[in-house]
Amino acid sequence: MEAPRLSARGRAAIVGALVADSAALGFHWLYDQARVAEVSARVGSVVFRTPTEADYDGTMGYFAWAGKAPGDSSQYGTNCAVMLSALAKNQGAYVTSDYIDMYSKAFGYGGTYVGYIDTPTRQTLDKLARQKRAQEEKIEEIEFSGSHDDRHMMVVKARGSLAKYGADKAAGRAYMERAILETHPAPNVVAFGLKVFDALAESSGDFPGADDIQVGALSNLPPIIALCAGTTNFERQVEDAVRVTNNNDTAVVLAISFARILESAILGETAHPGPTLMATGRTSPEATGYINAASAFNDSLVAAAASFGKACPLKNSFPVIMTAINSGSLSYRTVVEQNILAAGDSCGRSIPIGALYGACFGIGGENGIPQEWVDMYMAAHPEVLAQLDSLSA
Repeated sequence: MEAPRLSARGRAAIVGALVADSAALGFHWLYDQARVAEVSARVGSVVFRTPTEADYDGTMGYFAWAGKAPGDSSQYGTNCAVMLSALAKNQGAYVTSDYIDMYSKAFGYGGTYVGYIDTPTRQTLDKLARQKRAQEEKIEEIEFSGSHDDRHMMVVKARGSLAKYGADKAAGRAYMERAILETHPAPNVVAFGLKVFDALAESSGDFPGADDIQVGALSNLPPIIALCAGTTNFERQVEDAVRVTNNNDTAVVLAISFARILESAILGETAHPGPTLMATGRTSPEATGYINAASAFNDSLVAAAASFGKACPLKNSFPVIMTAINSGSLSYRTVVEQNILAAGDSCGRSIPIGALYGACFGIGGENGIPQEWVDMYMAAHPEVLAQLDSLSA
């Protein structure tokens, strides 16, 4: 099967998500709209503000990003980039175990990510740690008369076989057996190795995601939507990606609804934001209710956040995101600026909003992602540019 390739719209969706998150970081979780407007007017820009604790003094908000600089990402943007890395590793194919492994290496103890860890991320990491401990205990229960080195190698091979084949446990087990026979053909080692594989396979089926209904459920989706758009297993892969971090049915159905909207934009079925594009996401009663509420709200994104709520839960953020999609006359620059001025969890909303407007308007031009914004982000994340290039058509 030919490896998935990023179209120009798919690439712009990913860039749009990452750049919008980075642009919003300086005012993230500052809930006072008047304060955001006052500070941004005073400094001359609402985007790429260096996170400054004094901006949050004496008002509603949480200052999370000390030490961050323009071009850096929130935890949402980092998660989006982790998904891109996992896809790039497999030439565009989504492998759950690789995404989980990269997620753990980014956000876990000693990981590459430096910054605030929110509650859903902590809960997911805690569950992953518990799963790993349970697997280690099961392995310890398996009797083995061979050497310590052989025992260790069988565990390594078993984990590698599971990672290579993911949910196809039968193929993973067959691969494991061939790999053992190639290097460790002794019958007792082969038998032990297959028992280890079976023990790990039995305990690796549950998704580690938190039972959480917040906007972070959408943060890893733009890369997988961009590469899976139009495929027969689209919704299954979107659901899988969501449940890795947010194992909650409502989060899944809202994520799939958004995914269908972004898919339509990436495939060019509806070229611009607006009511027609927003209607492509009517895949669940929950989503339909929020979409209808956004359709009936004829005001700015700032007013929408004040009305629906500025906080992280999808019951607040999803109708605000839908309002942004419904506002088809905005450019990428304008919608990102309005989203930041809307205050609250602006970074969380920026991933889906930025992805959608990026897909529709591309990079550069009057309505597209400003090239200077892209350059600022890519200067801080050169690996993202390399991964995008490796996956682009």
